[in-house]
Amino acid sequence: MWRRIFFLWALLQLLLCTNVHGQVVLGDRHSGTFRRAVNAADQGDYQTARDLLGNILKDNPLHMDALTQLGVVFMETNQQLDSAQALFNRVLAQIPEEDLYDPFSVYLHQLKARTYNLQLEPRKALSMLQVVKDSIVLDDLRAEVQQEFQHTNNAILLLDNPIQLNIRDVGKTINSEFDDHSPLVDLSGRRMYFTSRRASGNDRLLPDDQYFENIYVAEHDGRAWQKPRLVESLYNRNEHMSLLSLSPDGSQLFLYQSDGKVTRNLSVSRLINGIWQSPELLPAPINSYYDETHASLSPDQSTLYFTSNRPGGYGGLDIWAARKDAYGQWGDPWNLGPSINTAGDEESPMMHPDGSTLYYISNGPHSMGGFDVLYSQLQTDSTWARAVNMGYPVNTPDDDLFFLPTLDKSEAYLTSFRFNEEEGRSDIYNVNFENVPRGMLTVVEGAVSNPDNLPMDQIRILVWRESDNAQVGEYRPNTHTGQYYLILDAGDSYRLEEAGPDSLYVRETLHLHAEMALESRRQVLMKEDVQMRSPLVPREQAMAVNEKTDALEDSIRKYIESAPTETPLTQKQQVVPLSEEAPAPNYDRQQAAETAETAYTVQILALQKQKQANARFLAGLDTSMLKSCRGKDGFLRYYLGDFATTEEAEAFLRQMKKDPRFRDAFLRPLDELAELRP
Repeated sequence: MWRRIFFLWALLQLLLCTNVHGQVVLGDRHSGTFRRAVNAADQGDYQTARDLLGNILKDNPLHMDALTQLGVVFMETNQQLDSAQALFNRVLAQIPEEDLYDPFSVYLHQLKARTYNLQLEPRKALSMLQVVKDSIVLDDLRAEVQQEFQHTNNAILLLDNPIQLNIRDVGKTINSEFDDHSPLVDLSGRRMYFTSRRASGNDRLLPDDQYFENIYVAEHDGRAWQKPRLVESLYNRNEHMSLLSLSPDGSQLFLYQSDGKVTRNLSVSRLINGIWQSPELLPAPINSYYDETHASLSPDQSTLYFTSNRPGGYGGLDIWAARKDAYGQWGDPWNLGPSINTAGDEESPMMHPDGSTLYYISNGPHSMGGFDVLYSQLQTDSTWARAVNMGYPVNTPDDDLFFLPTLDKSEAYLTSFRFNEEEGRSDIYNVNFENVPRGMLTVVEGAVSNPDNLPMDQIRILVWRESDNAQVGEYRPNTHTGQYYLILDAGDSYRLEEAGPDSLYVRETLHLHAEMALESRRQVLMKEDVQMRSPLVPREQAMAVNEKTDALEDSIRKYIESAPTETPLTQKQQVVPLSEEAPAPNYDRQQAAETAETAYTVQILALQKQKQANARFLAGLDTSMLKSCRGKDGFLRYYLGDFATTEEAEAFLRQMKKDPRFRDAFLRPLDELAELRP
């Protein structure tokens, strides 16, 4: 972001200066080549820029602007930073002593300081800034250097106190030789949407050796991400289409399209009957005559957080919010205020499923250089706490542009090109934080009753916490299916009210025991396979019992009728044990190695704290195929079948996934289960 300023500076050198320290710039026979190099770099075509600048330096090894801008290109790609420093030193060596503190020399010292910061040497950067700080005449330049002092001091503090985490590549099935970024993972952790600049068919190669941005989706089978596929209904051959966010229920994608307009606006696509529909522009007052660049929904889908540079902010792009009224219309937006917004740019707001933690990026005073990931907590008085930098190595002195929190605060996804050997290419990474308290969140899925047949966008699920009678959510159902997802703290009771604009329709109470909390840490990349749905069954579905019975269903029914309870439970809250837990399969690893064959089963559920699975979840299954095993990691796993080949197992899995209960089922080698035996 900030590096584009350097290219503009270089062009001004060509257009405005008659000479720079004895070197004639205006009328320089290399000026056309230099201008083309600057334009190529500004478009991301760094190889062309390097080639053109190299041609200039072959003819004139002391060409100061070519030396400077070649160093800037190395900075732009965060590659060959030692070479960038050497180039800047060659330029400084040509500047007469009497001109060491003019604006161009200050600019070179800034470049060297920023390069030191990128090399994670902020103390050297600070020394470089100290050289020129007392000699700056221009007010704007003085303010810019003061901000760099602040960023560099932040970098010293954060680098001296790194946070403990593990960063892992999500795998080469997702990451390619092209830019891959903006991962959006649903609540189950098993579906990822992302943006990629790989070839999508007959796309034309762009000057930066990449293709137009398009949207892909990949599924996780419990072990690894599978081959991604293009979301064809959102494909545009000659237009960038980039992801911004995914709604909590997975039914809305917020998008940015390069539609050729002067200002940037936001679009949304809705999932209807399994197909993503053509994007529609968000209405006013969200979109305006100014730039709107990012949007994401709150967990209850009633508040939209978005970025805009409209009047009334604190400078640059700010984060704003708008809330739906009782009729489903967006109200007037409000600015989130000075605890969040600064004179710089704030971007990419993402609300955590807890409904009170906002993650976003900023290049303001809290940054350690470029854009950094920050977070803030919503207070009980509806104000925002002072923003906190996420720390190193989530953040670096370079631009850190995308951060996706998950249900578990110890896990997130980010986009970076820091770890990629491919120059200038971004990849997607999974982050696991150490020493972070586990969350106590539970996901409850339900469906509205809508007895008065109201339009779905006029129905709200009001959720009140009974311990203090505080309203904790105003959830919105899917306008096409009527389904809703509640994301609530376990260990409390809640009163639910289904409301229209003028009346309440349904009242019920949910008791979410602490044991129902979802603990999904490292579930995607490790082998902790947690079903991401609550063991609760919505009241609307609880009475729709399938009449088909078999031995398992009979045993479940008998248990329900005979098991005493201290407190009567509704059917949707009942849990039942299997008649016995089967031991982990006796898998002979040596025999498997000799025959070069692997046996498979289909895992349908993994529970950590719950003692048994939900009766409704298991109802109707073939008892001869169903087994359970509690492993040494504490998880109780349920699985079906024993298949000699992957073809047989995959065919069975496809049939299983036709039932919505088992949409997260996946194949698992029996030897993996054997490893988990106590």
